[in-house]
Amino acid sequence: MKRLLLFLSLFLVVSCLGRSGGGTQAEPPRPGKIVIPAIPSVIVTDGEKAEYLAVHYWDNFDFADTTYISLPEITEQAFVDYLMVLSVVPPEVARRGVDAVVSRSADTRQMYDHFTDLFEKYLDDPNSPFRNEELYIPVLESIIASPKVDELDKLRPQAQLTAALKNRVGTRAADFTATDAQGRKVRLYDIDSEYTLLYFNNPDCNYCEEVTRTIRESENLLMPLVRQGVLKIIAVYPDEDLAAWRAHLDDMPAEWLRTYDATLEIRNGHIYDLRAIPSLYLLGRDKTVLMKDVDKVVLIENFFARQGY
Repeated sequence: MKRLLLFLSLFLVVSCLGRSGGGTQAEPPRPGKIVIPAIPSVIVTDGEKAEYLAVHYWDNFDFADTTYISLPEITEQAFVDYLMVLSVVPPEVARRGVDAVVSRSADTRQMYDHFTDLFEKYLDDPNSPFRNEELYIPVLESIIASPKVDELDKLRPQAQLTAALKNRVGTRAADFTATDAQGRKVRLYDIDSEYTLLYFNNPDCNYCEEVTRTIRESENLLMPLVRQGVLKIIAVYPDEDLAAWRAHLDDMPAEWLRTYDATLEIRNGHIYDLRAIPSLYLLGRDKTVLMKDVDKVVLIENFFARQGY
C-alpha cells in the first residue's frame, strides 16, 4: 500500500503536465511529452485509481510516433512509472494493461521491438531492481497469444515462458539429487525441515563470496534457525570444476549441506533456470517455492522477520 500511495503521489506530479481537470480528457500528446489520461472523478479509492491507470496509462500515447524511441528520458521514465502501477494491481488487471500495450505497439515494428525490449530489460534481467517474473509472465503470454506478432517472433518468448514457469512461486520445486564432499547423495525432497534454502553458487563468483559471508554472519536470524533445525541450507554447485569447489568448501559453515551436482542434471537438464549465479530459492516444508531466484540475503531475512522469528 505504501508503494501504491507513493506512485499515486508521483502520478499527480507527472500528470499535471497534461491534465485539464478531474474527469476531463487530457490534451493529445505532443512530441517530447507523454500525456497520462486523467482519472475520472468518479474513481475515488487508491486501488481503483491504480487499476484505471494500469489499463489506460498509454491511451494518449502515439505508438506510431517512433521519435519517442530516441527519448528515453521521456518514454522510458514513463514506462518505469507504468511498471510501478502494474506491480500494485491484481494480476488480471495487469494482464489487461499488458495486452493493450503489446497489441497497440505491434502495429509499428520499431515500437513493438522497443516496448518488448523495455519489458525484458526491467522485468526479466537478473540485474534489474524492477525484476518481477510474475509480471513478465503475462507479457510473454500476451506476445505469444497476439495475432499481430509473427510466429517466428514468438519462438524466443515461448522459450522464455517455459523457463519462467519452472519452479514458480506457489508450486513445488523440482526435485534433484546432489552429492556432498564425502560422496553421499542428498535428495532435496528427503530434507526434513520447516524451511529449506537452496543456494546455487560458484566458487569463482565474487558475489557468491559476499552472499556466503552474509548468510554465515547472520547470527541474529538465519544461522540460529539453522542450528535450531528450522532452516536447512543446501548449497549446490551446478558445474564440473570439482577442484575449485573443494578448494572453497570450507568457506561455507559445516552446518550447511555443501553439495555439487555430479550428474550436471540441474544445468544441462535446465530443471532450474540459473541464468545468474548466485541464486537463492526459499522452500516450505513440502518444498513449495516461497521465494524464487533471489540474490539478496536481506530478502530472505525479511521473510523470516515477517514470520516472527
